[in-house]
Amino acid sequence: MMNNYGELRSYLAAKLNREDLTGRIPTFVRLAESDIYRTLRCRDNEFTVTFDQSSPAGSASVLPEHFLEMRGVFWNNLPLRHISFQRLQDERFNSRNAEPLVFSTHDRRLLIDGPVDDDPANWEATDTLELYFYGAESLTGAFPKWNTELNPVDALNAELTNVVPGASTDANQTRLLLRQPNLYLYGALHHAYDFLQQEVDADRWLAKFGQVMQAIEIATDEAELTGSTAIAESPYGDQL
Repeated sequence: MMNNYGELRSYLAAKLNREDLTGRIPTFVRLAESDIYRTLRCRDNEFTVTFDQSSPAGSASVLPEHFLEMRGVFWNNLPLRHISFQRLQDERFNSRNAEPLVFSTHDRRLLIDGPVDDDPANWEATDTLELYFYGAESLTGAFPKWNTELNPVDALNAELTNVVPGASTDANQTRLLLRQPNLYLYGALHHAYDFLQQEVDADRWLAKFGQVMQAIEIATDEAELTGSTAIAESPYGDQL
C-alpha cells in the first residue's frame, strides 16, 4: 500500500534495491511533485476558499500559498470574468460599475474591479467572495501539505482550512496520492534512474508517468463535459 509518504518511500526503496539511494528518495519524490503540478489540473487538486465579513483584513486579496491557477471567482454567487492584468488597469480607471464584474491575478494577489474593499470587515453582512482554484499539495513539505490529522475519507472532502504548511513526516498524505499513487511512483523512479544515468530505465518510467498523467487529464475533461455541449474557452481570460 502507498497511502502516505512513509509507505511510498518504503516501496521506492524496495523497488530500487539500492541502499546508497535511500537518502536521495525524498529528492526524487520532490522532483516528481514538481513534474506533476507543473501541468496537472484535475479534480484532485481543486480547492475552494470562501471569504466573508469575518475574514481577516487583507486576506481576500492574497492568493492562497499553494495557488497554481484560478478556475473561477464569485462575488455574492455571481461569476466574475477573468481578464488580463493590463486590461484590469483600464477597467479600474474607467469603471463606474456598482458591483464587481471582472478579476485578474498579479504578483500573488487577487485584483478585482469594482467596490470590493480589501478589508472584509467593511463588507455587507451578506457579502461573500468565493475562489475556485487549482493548487499544489506536497508529501515532502516543499508545498503546503494536507492535514494528516484527518482520515483519508475526510481528507478527500476537506477545504482550504485543512491545508497547512509543515515538515516532512511519514504520515503526510495528499488527495492525489490516495487516488493516484502510481503517479508519484513512476515520477520518482524516472528521476532515480535519471540520477543513475540509466537512460533506458529512466525513459521507461517517464513513459509510464506520462500515460497516467494523460489518463487523468482525459478523465477530467470527460467529467467536465458530461451532459453538456463542449465550449472552447481560453484559460487565461480576455487578451488585449
